[in-house]
Amino acid sequence: MLKAADAEKLTVPLGIYISKDEPVNEVRVMKFLTVAASLDRFSFQYQKVVDTIGKKTFAEKNDKKIYSNMFHGWAAARADLKDAENKKEFEDVYGKLVNFFCGAFGKS
Repeated sequence: MLKAADAEKLTVPLGIYISKDEPVNEVRVMKFLTVAASLDRFSFQYQKVVDTIGKKTFAEKNDKKIYSNMFHGWAAARADLKDAENKKEFEDVYGKLVNFFCGAFGKS
């Protein structure tokens, strides 16, 4: 479980992309740790973590978006790419992920 206190120890940027099904005060999301995309799942308090990482020296490399019109799994196994709105947001989040990884860990 990742909490704001844990976020204080982060030394790498964080990308957070959640759906309407994750409550803002406690969210189940992916924490992106390395360029190799080693993924770990954590529950944490979204806003406190966002506020904490926003004060880090790497704050400009963090990224976040709440997809309030999407359901949990819209960009994974539950994606309905025949639905125009789901497809649009699916493409948006994967574009954000590419930009996040390139910006946070790519060569400058």
